[in-house]
Amino acid sequence: MVEFSNYSALWVWHLERNCLVHRVGIGRFDYSRRYQDADLEIVLRFSTKFNVPYYRLYAVVNGKSHFLIDRGEKEIQQLAKFISFHTGWRGVPHHVQRRGSDSGRVVG
Repeated sequence: MVEFSNYSALWVWHLERNCLVHRVGIGRFDYSRRYQDADLEIVLRFSTKFNVPYYRLYAVVNGKSHFLIDRGEKEIQQLAKFISFHTGWRGVPHHVQRRGSDSGRVVG
């Protein structure tokens, strides 16, 4: 079991074999989401205004993607490896998201 959070406790991740719990909020104003039997997916997107690249990590459960976090390329790859190690989930090839689009993923 591994748990980590940010300093203000606005979000907490709890990791164990085949399970990730992502909690956001403080006290009774929190929201929790539990993921099991998932794969990890890294998606590269580009901002619509300046075409700046950014990376997002998703948990894919039954073909549906659930956003976890966005970071730089190196950080997102390290985080995906860390989560994969503790959950046993496999990563899927990362994708490039077409500019200004929330659909139409293309293998990159």
